[in-house]
Amino acid sequence: MRQLLLALTLLIACHLPLAGQQYPTIYLEYSPPFEARCRAMSDIEVPAAWEDELLARFDEFQEAWDAVGLTLLQAVVEQVGRPFRERDITGILTLCGGGAISLPLLIGAEDYLVSASGDDAAPLSGFPHVVFHEVLHYYVVDWLRDAMEGGVAPALFEKYQNEPPLVLNHLHLTALLKEVYLELELPDALALMEANYRRLGRGYARALEIVNEIEGHEAFLSELRGS
Repeated sequence: MRQLLLALTLLIACHLPLAGQQYPTIYLEYSPPFEARCRAMSDIEVPAAWEDELLARFDEFQEAWDAVGLTLLQAVVEQVGRPFRERDITGILTLCGGGAISLPLLIGAEDYLVSASGDDAAPLSGFPHVVFHEVLHYYVVDWLRDAMEGGVAPALFEKYQNEPPLVLNHLHLTALLKEVYLELELPDALALMEANYRRLGRGYARALEIVNEIEGHEAFLSELRGS
């Protein structure tokens, strides 16, 4: 599975931004060859009805992202004052295992499908925020890499360096998510993000605790802004 995921990175175009372009364009795809290989390697059975529904509704996923995604990405740049390094990012919708990861950008689609989740199918209004979370990993990793190469490790990154990687990887990201949702007056998105973190537990809940209750999200934003 690891080799398959590494190979899929070839589908992602990560280039320096064009002049004036400060955030990436997100393209969604569904790849039958990837699905077939993933299911074979993972021994996952996917009912044909799930794939039929995903293909029939595929444009709805892209439209859901396009409706709010640009606003979210613009808010990041405005709040931090730093452009995204990526120009284009391809996100793969998958029915092979669910969940979401950032690199390569894979987003499980079954939670949104009536054929898969029935009456518990999640509304597509939440889908852009899953994509947004994963794309922010690109942004924070690029910022952190630049800081490290400049010889100055962010103080809060060093302070929590003994936390598990899952916690460390979500501190500045969580603070940035919170700031964007506050600035755009999206309380439902913020509440959903925090509820999901607590539901997932482990490092997510710990990261939320540090950001909300120990340091405050503004402390992490100051580091992102370089102030």
